[in-house]
Amino acid sequence: QHMGIISYHLDKGDTDAASEYISQIYENIDATKMVHYTGVVPIDVVISDKKREMDNKNITFNWSGSVNKIPGNIQEYDICTVFIAILDKAIKECESLSLSERELKLLVEINNGKLYIMEKHKCKADNADKEDLRIRGIAEKYDGYVIYTESGDNYMVEVVL
Repeated sequence: QHMGIISYHLDKGDTDAASEYISQIYENIDATKMVHYTGVVPIDVVISDKKREMDNKNITFNWSGSVNKIPGNIQEYDICTVFIAILDKAIKECESLSLSERELKLLVEINNGKLYIMEKHKCKADNADKEDLRIRGIAEKYDGYVIYTESGDNYMVEVVL
């Protein structure tokens, strides 16, 4: 919705109104500081935002990884789309679990010049939607792949870009 309003102002050539609107959005999110998980701003913005959501929903977040630069020509929009899709799905599935089972693990690193993302959480077998076509399309765009694994009550997605 915010992007629609910003786009409206830009289409009219009113960059001042668009800039003011962006400033208002930023003021609202500035109170909750961005955490530097990877050092890559698009990734850190998404993870920080989703981490706040996890905190509000009593989901334990376990992070590991080492990334300081997006490999190759991967576009920021694609990076954000992948992380949002992965984390939104995991958060939704964790919400259906008891408080003691709500845990989400995220690993992000560079392997052989490719961005590797692994997310793992518990899920109820009837809750797990396996494939996200947005993620698959982005992975294919960068000659990567996506693997979805469900074993018992554990669910894992691995993405290579």
